[in-house]
Amino acid sequence: MPTYLAQSRILADVLSEIGQWHFESGQMAGFVENTMGQIEVAANVTLAELKAMADAIRRSRQAIPREPVPTPVAVTEPTPKTQTVFMLRSAKYHDHDGRKRFAGQWEDAAMPVATAQRALDKGVAVAVTDPRRARLRGARGGDFNPQAPDVVDLDAVEEPKGTPHIESDPVLRQAGFRQRIKPFIRDSNRSSRQDVRSGGRPQRQRVREGSVPRRVIAGQTGSVAKTLQTASHTRRRSSQATVQEAELRVAPLATSAT
Repeated sequence: MPTYLAQSRILADVLSEIGQWHFESGQMAGFVENTMGQIEVAANVTLAELKAMADAIRRSRQAIPREPVPTPVAVTEPTPKTQTVFMLRSAKYHDHDGRKRFAGQWEDAAMPVATAQRALDKGVAVAVTDPRRARLRGARGGDFNPQAPDVVDLDAVEEPKGTPHIESDPVLRQAGFRQRIKPFIRDSNRSSRQDVRSGGRPQRQRVREGSVPRRVIAGQTGSVAKTLQTASHTRRRSSQATVQEAELRVAPLATSAT
């Protein structure tokens, strides 16, 4: 203690010398001198009490001091995550602590993330970035009835089991894209011809040898069309007769060979 008091006096003297032209140094010198005087008075009282404490304990006039009990460290639980949405309909739900909550129509509501996602998926609420929020927020003026039959129970909405929840993109949800699906009708005859003949490439209609194509006959009128049709039948019959004659000639040869 004497060493502390001596060093404090030296510091106060040095600060007092420059305190005439430096305000903060003068304030520090005054603070050191004031503190030094208070510590000197308190030290005299404390030393006397410490010396008398040993004799008081021996005579059972004072209990033996115990070691200080460590103060338990308070464990701070993480705050559950919530999500704020804009309600299109009044709804009720439970918060993280199991307490019943009510969210009024056309008001903002902070609720657990899972509950907020159910409200968004069912169209009960929209994101706070929705343009309807700026126009409808607070329009009802707090006139709500939590017991009304049209209040939606968000805890009673069941989610499909085994399907992971995918959070919808608010930008795509606001855009409202719709995809039109055209019906697909498959021509089995045409597709089978394409698959068998050319691996999917369309094939032209084959024309029998010696016959006139129908589109050629259809493009003519009157006697010309009739003449072309007659010539087509004649050539077809002659072709069939030639084939039958060839079969008759080959049949005896095949019999003799066997």
